Amino acid sequence: MHKKLKSLQKLEKNWDSYGADPIHEFALAEADLLFKCFKALGASEPQAVPTNEGGVQLEWHEGGYDLELVISSEGKVNDVFCNPSRE
Repeated sequence: MHKKLKSLQKLEKNWDSYGADPIHEFALAEADLLFKCFKALGASEPQAVPTNEGGVQLEWHEGGYDLELVISSEGKVNDVFCNPSRE
């Protein structure tokens, strides 16, 4: 598993002090797969952010572009946000 995801794996119930769920193994597995896929494509590494529902959000912010993928606790990519360059 990617080192950025290993730190998320350690989060326990209520990690945000608002009752957040621990990060689910399905979300971590899917995020790890996406890390490997994007690396194989030569893309830069995303930031990995926990969600309070037990999922993972992967984010890229570079060159005027923003791309965010939200992976649910079930390991499904539910939301995608892309903000094209403002140039």
